[in-house]
Amino acid sequence: MSHPIAAAASALLGVPAGWLAWLWAQRFIEGRRLEEGDTEVRLPLGTALPLAVAVFASLGWRFASSPATLGVYLVVFAVLMVLLLVDFGRYCLPDPLVALGLGLGLAGVVGVSVATGESSTIELAVAGMIITLVVYVAFFLIALVLFGNQAFGLGDVKLSAVLGLVIGWITGDYRQLAALIIWSVFIGFLSGPVASLVLLRGVKMRSPFPQGPFLILGTLAVVLFSSQILGT
Repeated sequence: MSHPIAAAASALLGVPAGWLAWLWAQRFIEGRRLEEGDTEVRLPLGTALPLAVAVFASLGWRFASSPATLGVYLVVFAVLMVLLLVDFGRYCLPDPLVALGLGLGLAGVVGVSVATGESSTIELAVAGMIITLVVYVAFFLIALVLFGNQAFGLGDVKLSAVLGLVIGWITGDYRQLAALIIWSVFIGFLSGPVASLVLLRGVKMRSPFPQGPFLILGTLAVVLFSSQILGT
């Protein structure tokens, strides 16, 4: 499949996917109150829909040569879109959604890898999941000491397993895996505070802000530009 066709087809899928993700996110948002000190940054449908289309189109371009792999990434990032919207709206990453994303991702990785005769990629995907989880646990402990429990949540730690899985699956060895994890963490943690300070109108660094959306977008950037990052 050519890159333009894959991108266009994926973008079309992004319309219903973005709409459903937004509707699903509203159920979680409406069912949970904002905690004291939180500032709501709920994304409207008019923002969520173009974002989903852009994410799907970019993934379609990236994985045009492998429709099966593309399918897995579209499904996983559809769930991540719901998580992104919920985290913006209520500063939380619901465990059922994280578990769904991880379960679908693992099933897709194993199924496609076995079907295509590339079972060795499963090891790197699982390794990416475990290594990223360990890295985020370390960051959680550091943030807890420096900023208290408002800086980095356990939901972000759990989310990291999904992010590490999608990163690890596109690597060829552990050196590449380490490089992409470092870049995803760097982009996610750098973009989060900067964007949140703008969105939340200059809140102090000790004030809570949703980190999950930026970790997701940082991972997306690494997935999309992995070849350029690794020089392959």
